[in-house]
Amino acid sequence: VRASRRERHDGAGADPVLGSLLMRLPLPDWLATRWGRITAFFLLYVTEGIPLGFTATAIATQMRRQGLGPAEIGAFVASLYLPWAWKWVAGPIVDTFASDRLGRRRMWIVGMQLGMIAVLLFALPVDFVNNIGFFTSLILILNSFGAVQDVAIDALATQVLHEDER
Repeated sequence: VRASRRERHDGAGADPVLGSLLMRLPLPDWLATRWGRITAFFLLYVTEGIPLGFTATAIATQMRRQGLGPAEIGAFVASLYLPWAWKWVAGPIVDTFASDRLGRRRMWIVGMQLGMIAVLLFALPVDFVNNIGFFTSLILILNSFGAVQDVAIDALATQVLHEDER
C-alpha cells in the first residue's frame, strides 16, 4: 500500500508514460516576460547581497558584543569589501568560460551560489571570537563568490534585459 501511494505522488512508478512526460516538462522561463525578468534579477541580486550585508552588520555587531576590539572588527569589515574591488579581474574569466549544459552565465551563477552555501556551512561552527583570522578568511572566500556572482548576474542582465528595464 505504501509503495502504491509513493508511486501516485511522484508519477514515475504508476505509469511509465506519465513519468516520462513529467520528466520532460519544461521549467518556467522567467526571462520570457518583463515581470519574470525583474523578479529573477531581484532575487539573484538579493542572494548575492545578503551575505555581505549580514556579515558587515550582524556579525560585526556580535563581535563587539563578545569583546572583540574596534581594530579587529575594522579589519574584518574592511576585508569583506576587498573581493568587490577586484571584480574587474573576474569579468574576462566569466566571459571566457562557459558550460554546454548550463550556458555562459548560469554556470557561474549556480556555481557561485553553491560555493557560498558550502562556505556558510563550513563557517557555521567556527568560533569567530577565538578564530578571527580563520573566520575572516572564510568570509573573504564567501564574498569572493558573491563578487563573481555579481559579475555573472550583471553580464546576464546586460544580455537579457531590454533597454527600458535597465
